[in-house]
Amino acid sequence: MNAGFNTRTALTAGALPTILPLQNVPVYYRSPANLRRWQAALAKLRAGTYRPRIVFIGDSKTMAAGAGTNSTNTWTTDAEKRSKIAHLVRLLNAAGIPANRQAWFASSGLASPAAKVGYDPRLVINTGWSGGNQTLGGVMWATNGTTRLDFTPEGQVDTVVTFSKQRANDGILTVSADGGSALSTINGSPNGGSTVDGFIKTTTTLTKGTHTFNMVRTSGGYVSLAGQIAYDSTVPAVDVINGGAFGTVSAYHSSNGNANYWNAANFLPTLQPDLVVIQLGSNDLNTGVSVETYTANILDIITKAKAAGADVVLEVATFGNSGGYGTDAQREAFRQALIGLGASQGCIVVDHAARFVNFANANALGLMRDAIHETEPGYADEAQALASALLF
Repeated sequence: MNAGFNTRTALTAGALPTILPLQNVPVYYRSPANLRRWQAALAKLRAGTYRPRIVFIGDSKTMAAGAGTNSTNTWTTDAEKRSKIAHLVRLLNAAGIPANRQAWFASSGLASPAAKVGYDPRLVINTGWSGGNQTLGGVMWATNGTTRLDFTPEGQVDTVVTFSKQRANDGILTVSADGGSALSTINGSPNGGSTVDGFIKTTTTLTKGTHTFNMVRTSGGYVSLAGQIAYDSTVPAVDVINGGAFGTVSAYHSSNGNANYWNAANFLPTLQPDLVVIQLGSNDLNTGVSVETYTANILDIITKAKAAGADVVLEVATFGNSGGYGTDAQREAFRQALIGLGASQGCIVVDHAARFVNFANANALGLMRDAIHETEPGYADEAQALASALLF
């Protein structure tokens, strides 16, 4: 397994500033050959002709439980801006690669609209919206009422891309801004009762400014929102999506034997990412999922990501304390499974578990919030590892 190992070779001064100090993070199979799509996307970004997209698929460690400002809902209050994904965006920007995190997807695995809004205050989810089908980042927000779901991106934007559910007999959804008239109308069942299951992607443009986008069901059956990305089209940047969902196992995100069409793996062709980052395994260990089943589920997501044209990075999670999260031998088996998939599928593997050494070491350094979740400094450390692995 060690043939593809490197310990973060030094980067050129032009590629990465001193904000990213070198760390002894084991990174396996780090080579341009395993990041062809990502590097091509960055080249087009520099030419001003393309918006690359990174999609993170993961559990509570991806959505950043533990990083919040208080202990409510496992330290998720205001945690979105403190996540590994948010820190990666900051680091990319500091490295001269414009990046954008003005996006939200699904419930983040949280149990209520109030918990989601507490996690990500850019959202207002009014009474009448509740959890729908599983998808990237948890369950969609669905309603058969007429109350609004609002999204206020940070900064100035002129575009919002809305992803919603397509299904027979679903209703009509409108997108407006700042309480104004509808800018886009989305028919969830364009062929009525004959509509096949799918995703709908709708791009809405308006005058550049600070805006609050308003989503309202106007008629018909239920409507379901999977997520949105907002940006300023005059400033090319990498759009980064946090698809973490609290408490989820690998099967939740995989299409392996998953009767739910709208799972994360099946969402990837619609999202068209250039890079997919997968961090799963903690909850599989916690619920006794076999390493064989886990490996098959991760392989399915990798296969779907590559079929959608994306490169893939696998993260070995900091599995945390032994209590409930597997034995040392079980955690090592999961780690070796990811390293093996990296070798066979051409994926970079970033080994956070090796970086943190063990729970006691990481906890003493202030990197762990509880037996499994990191603090914000822990997630920031992982973001540094990812940024350094992605930039040559």
